[in-house]
Amino acid sequence: MPIPHKSDLENLLDHFASPLVGPDRIAYRRAAEAALARIACSGPGIVHRELARLQREYFHPPSGNAANSGRRR
Repeated sequence: MPIPHKSDLENLLDHFASPLVGPDRIAYRRAAEAALARIACSGPGIVHRELARLQREYFHPPSGNAANSGRRR
C-alpha cells in the first residue's frame, strides 16, 4: 500500500483535529505528528486508525449546557 501523500496527511490531521478545541487541538496535532513519524509502514489504514485512536484521547465533549444551548424548533 502506498504511503499517503503529505497533503493527504495534512487533510486527515485537519479532519481529526477539527472537533477539538484550543489546547487539545494543539496537543493532538503534536502527538499525531509524532505518532506518524514512528509508524514504519504508513499505509492509509494504519494512519487513519492511529489518528482516530489519538483523537479519542484528546476529545472532551462539551458540557451538558453547551450541547443544549441551541435554538429549538
